[in-house]
Order: sequence, then structure tokens, then C-alpha cells
Amino acid sequence: MNRFEKSKEVYNQLFGQLPKNENDPEFMDILRKFIFCDIFSEGNLEERTRELITITAL
Repeated sequence: MNRFEKSKEVYNQLFGQLPKNENDPEFMDILRKFIFCDIFSEGNLEERTRELITITAL
């Protein structure tokens, strides 16, 4: 599974589906690849801790 597919899976688990209309494609690319792939889906953290890290990174 590549980075985009992995981040899409995590995003779908959290929010349902990717937005159809993106106002800021560069920001969404950062969210997908960095936040939802690298930060949110790696390691053995509980979901609450992952969410706090995501908020901090944003």
C-alpha cells in the first residue's frame, strides 16, 4: 500500500470520505501525506494521543 492509499484509508476511517471540492489542494496534500500517513497511522499510540498530535501539528 502506498502513502496516498494508506492516508486515504485513515482519513476515511476518521471522517467518512475525502472532500470532493478542495479549496486548498496543497494543504490537503500535506494533510494526507504527513498527518494521516506519517503521524496518525504509525506506532502504537491510542487514538486520543494521535488526535492531540494531529492538532498540534496543524
